[in-house]
Amino acid sequence: MTIESINNEINTYNKKMEERKAFISSTNALIDNANKSSRELQLTSENLSKGLTIDGQSVDQGKLLQLSGKLSASTSKLSAAISVANSEIKNFESKITSLESRKRSLIEEENRKKKMEKTDLKTD
Repeated sequence: MTIESINNEINTYNKKMEERKAFISSTNALIDNANKSSRELQLTSENLSKGLTIDGQSVDQGKLLQLSGKLSASTSKLSAAISVANSEIKNFESKITSLESRKRSLIEEENRKKKMEKTDLKTD
């Protein structure tokens, strides 16, 4: 493995991390909006059932409440996807740390070789 290939691999992991971070950011915004919408649907359903009933049943027949439940379930799935993305980020960070360590070792090795070559040239 060369220093250049290590740098390329580090860049690849950094790009992947940025993609995951962007995903997390946009998904969190989506979850916030979905949670607000879910609450609004619940309130609307409750208000309809209090204010407008026909034959003892709410006008929306609980459909808004069902929609609210589905929306909440969807946000749970999105939260799970965020957890996966966070795990991937930690994994990428770990790989980058290992690669940087390997890169430092290669640089040290190259520097030792250069020193030895200089020493060899002086003794000749």
